[in-house]
Amino acid sequence: MAAYPNPQREGCPDISKLRAMAYRDRRYRSAELPIAHVVNCSPCFKQYLGFRRRLLVVKTAQVTAVCIAVLFALFGGFRFVQDRNVQRVAPTVAQNAPHRPGAAEPRKNSPVPIQVDLAEYSPVRGDEANSAPAKIHLPAKSLRISFLLPVGMEPAQYMVRVLDSTGKAVVEKSATARLADGVASFAIDLNFDGAMSGTEWSLLIRGPGLSWRKYPIMVD
Repeated sequence: MAAYPNPQREGCPDISKLRAMAYRDRRYRSAELPIAHVVNCSPCFKQYLGFRRRLLVVKTAQVTAVCIAVLFALFGGFRFVQDRNVQRVAPTVAQNAPHRPGAAEPRKNSPVPIQVDLAEYSPVRGDEANSAPAKIHLPAKSLRISFLLPVGMEPAQYMVRVLDSTGKAVVEKSATARLADGVASFAIDLNFDGAMSGTEWSLLIRGPGLSWRKYPIMVD
């Protein structure tokens, strides 16, 4: 984020435009947003990331509140149905049978769905090879990852490459990014099951006519 200093803030857009970009405001078209300026101005890029982080906190709080409300509603409904069954139906052998562990557990081979917003991470560019960008922390499991692409990366066909801790390419495939709620994203399956905790991997993404963008991954 310090690769393009602009201490005099020359050509910087109004802060409302940066907020509109971060919040994916549909009132603005892509041509009306200062995309090219933001990716080449460190102060504006930092402000843009700040708005994105605030939006993430708000969305997380909203989702948490909804989940808690749903859980309370489900728990209340379950207790209500259970109380009615206890009053109206005598216990049966099936009801008294011990619970078999693992009977309702998900299949082990099913990938765990997660979402990664790449706008929260700075890709490693050529002039930043010696810097220490933030790492994407992923669990050592089989994952189905939905990658939300940062501003400037539009719906298109992307090449995706994953390098393991030795630098060997273990995944190389294409993925189609589609637009949803104003954000381009694509989903791929990555299997980190068996990977040693603490090892560093690399995610490389290249769009049509663009150079590779590299994101460091830390397997937890």
